[in-house]
Formats: sequence, C-alpha cells, structure tokens
Amino acid sequence: MVLELCAQVRRLKRNLTNAAWFSLAVAVTVLINPASSLAATQYDNPIITQRADPSVYKHTDGYYYMTYSVPEYNRIALRRARTIAGLAKAQEQVIWTKHDSGEMSTHVWAPWIDYNNGSWYVYFAAAQEGTPFNHRIYALSNNAANPVTGSGWIERGQIKTNWESFSIDTTTFVHAGKRYIVWAQKDPNIEGNSNLYIAELDGPLAIKGKQVMLSQPEYDWEKVGFWVNEAPAVMEHNGKVFIAYSGSATDANYNMGLLSAPATADLLDPSVWTKSPVPVFKSSERNGIYGTGSNTFTTDRDGTILHIYNARNYKSIVGDPLYDPNRAIYVQPLSWDSNGNPVFGVPTGADKPVTLINQNSSKCLNVKDASLDAGVRVEQASCDQTNAQRWHMINLKNGFYEVLSVNSGKVLTAQEAFKDSPISQETWQNLHTQQWQMLPGASTWFRLVNRSSGKVLNVPGCKVGDGVDVDQSQWMKNGCQHWSAVP
Repeated sequence: MVLELCAQVRRLKRNLTNAAWFSLAVAVTVLINPASSLAATQYDNPIITQRADPSVYKHTDGYYYMTYSVPEYNRIALRRARTIAGLAKAQEQVIWTKHDSGEMSTHVWAPWIDYNNGSWYVYFAAAQEGTPFNHRIYALSNNAANPVTGSGWIERGQIKTNWESFSIDTTTFVHAGKRYIVWAQKDPNIEGNSNLYIAELDGPLAIKGKQVMLSQPEYDWEKVGFWVNEAPAVMEHNGKVFIAYSGSATDANYNMGLLSAPATADLLDPSVWTKSPVPVFKSSERNGIYGTGSNTFTTDRDGTILHIYNARNYKSIVGDPLYDPNRAIYVQPLSWDSNGNPVFGVPTGADKPVTLINQNSSKCLNVKDASLDAGVRVEQASCDQTNAQRWHMINLKNGFYEVLSVNSGKVLTAQEAFKDSPISQETWQNLHTQQWQMLPGASTWFRLVNRSSGKVLNVPGCKVGDGVDVDQSQWMKNGCQHWSAVP
C-alpha cells in the first residue's frame, strides 16, 4: 500500500500547485504513519464556530466541560468531551434559558463553569429587558455528577457586589486554600466602562468583605471604542498568579493584557500586582485572526497549559460588533520565557502546525534551546514533540510560505543570500529572506527554497547528530536537503 501511495504522489505532483501538493504530501505522511509519536495534539482551529467567551473546566472524571456565550444571548449551554479537540463535535445541551421579563431576561453573557464541594456552578451576567446594558452577576447550581443533562439546574440568584452597577465576566479560582472571584464592573466615580475587581468568596455564592480594584483602563490599547478591562482568566504557574484580561471594543481592536503577582503575596493587596503596559495577545493581520480575547486556561492530557480564546477570521464588521455572530473559539498552547512569564505568541488560524523532519538524519528542525529570542540559530535535533519543533506553514498566496515557530512566533529566516549562510528565527518583516517555496522532491519529501537566494534548506555535510545548525546551500538532490511535514 505504501509503495502504491508513493507512486500515485509521484504521478500527481507534476500537475499540482505547490500548496495542493504540500497538502497531499502531509495527508499521505499521516496515512503511511498514522500512529507517529512525533505528532503532538493538534487543534483544528477554530474548534467551535459562532460561540464566544469560552470557559472550560477539566474535571477528575476525565471529561472537559465547556460553556460559552451564544450569538442570541438568550440561553446557557454545556458540552463535554474526553479531549479538548473532542469538544468540537460534542453534543450541546441547553441547561437554562432567559426569563421572559424582569431580571435575567436579556443579553446573557459569558457563563463560567466551576466545581465546588460536590456541586457544579455556572456564573453568568444578564440584564433586564428595557435596560440591556445594566448587567448583574447571577449563578446556577447542579448536584448531578454529569451536569450536561439539561435537568437539575437551580437558579441561585444574584451575586451581590459591594455596590449596584454594570457587572459582568465572572471567574472563580482557588489559591492557598481560599476561593476567590474576579469580575468586571463599572465604578460610577471612575471614567470608563469597566474595571477589574477581586474579592474572597464566602461559600460559592457570596462575596466576603470588600472588593478590591486590580486594574482600570489606562493605556491607549485598552480604550479603543470603549474603555474596558473585562473577561479575566486566572492561572498559577512558576510561583506566580496571572490574570489575563481583555481591553477595548469587541471588534479587531479587542486584545489581551496581563496582571501578575507572586503566589506567596496577599492577592487582595493591589500593590502586589504588576500590569503589562502592552497587550500580550492581539489581532494578527497576516494570519487573518482578529479580535482576540475573552479567554480561559486549562491543561491538555500531557499537562501543557492551553490558551482558549475567541476571535474572528475577518476584520470589517457592519454595525455593532456585539451583534456580529461569527466569533469563534480557538486553542493554542502557551510558551514560557526565562522569567517564568507566559508567552502567548500570535493567533493562528485553520492551518495545523507540523514537525519538519530531515530525510537523511530523521532529526527534526528545532529552535536552539527553545529560545524565544530573535537571531537564535535553527538546528536539527532529536524529535521530542515540543513546540520548539512545531511550525506553522502559512501560505502567503504568492507561491511562497512563511515558516512560523509555534514556540516563539518568530519565522524561519536566511541571514544572507550567499551559500552556507546561517538560518535563524526572526521577527516577521515580510522580507524575501523569510519566504520559502516548497518544491516536490522524492515521494512525499520536499525541499524548501528561499525566495531571496534561491538556495535550499540544508543540513551541512549530511551530518546526522543533534545540534547541527542548518544552513542554505545549492540544490544537490540529496536527502540532507529533503524534508517531510508530520502533522
């Protein structure tokens, strides 16, 4: 079967475009080696369309539970699956619908699912018909082992904050034995639409003591369209507590900021929190992903921390972006810098990252030391399934590809146009030295040709060891210059 498939590829590739041939080659690679241990878990982004404000809870029963906003803002739905990827096709079950009138009768936003002391809770924001932007925070609870049944959910009323005003986007978390709540709320005495607040919880349904403001819109990127700090999401890692949040209007200007505090600090003390002066995650014009934000965190089966967020695949919106139904849910793994801070990278679309394997050495194309820095050399190394060996092949629609590192968000770049010049990762500048053509080689193998130099990606001396820096060289028709893409 393998020989027959390869023969068919050789016959077909004469008549295919480079992009079509590359897709076929990847597909055949999977057929030849479907159980390859090289392929890390991949996500077919977006995993769910026309859903926004994702919340995911990884439970001890082996399931992931997900809820989100629906475009009609009139109901709350749940789904569950054994894997994050499985949530894409999991059956959706409506567990609650809005009231016909009075409180909770319109604009049901951003449900958040949590599990506490044997019961499930969903926190959400809703408004009253006639005053659609005067939200308050409410809760539902369910004692069933499997809450995705549509039955057993009980309304638990409003979560009372220290004052009555516009309140949305609840997140709860446990730290050092205490349960906290973080949310967005309007302070009538502060200019803008919403700030971020934290408080300790007294049980699952009541705030204990005073709420504390952690952040308000102060930078230009938080104040485009609306002055907004909202959609907090919390994670703890490397001895720090992080709160990601979203700023500005929910169009292409929507982006994410980050707060951090030492895990040993008093989280109710605003002075312990550090705020990033620049967005940590934002729209990507070149990848065609816009309005990134309203995120959540969870871990994959292998313990990798995943960043799950909503975005659109187009920039221009007619009318109020709040009523554009086409926000969708995306998943990407996080990377970490040398100081233990998260690196969100750039949003990526429907392309699946691949591992690039050299035919001669069977080693993987790897960013040296998993560095996030520009100028770092690219080498071959034993394949280890890490993001330093995962690459997005982004079709530039001009016959060339951008080869984007999943780990760093930097791109494969030839330093010079002459033979044997080094290859490194660099910040994308749309240079010809950063564009690569994929030309068919033997069977499903291909060569990567640099647009600037016309040279091919090469392992010098056909060496087979780890740590050999790749370069570019004249095409010699050998396996040292042949590569395969494993998804």
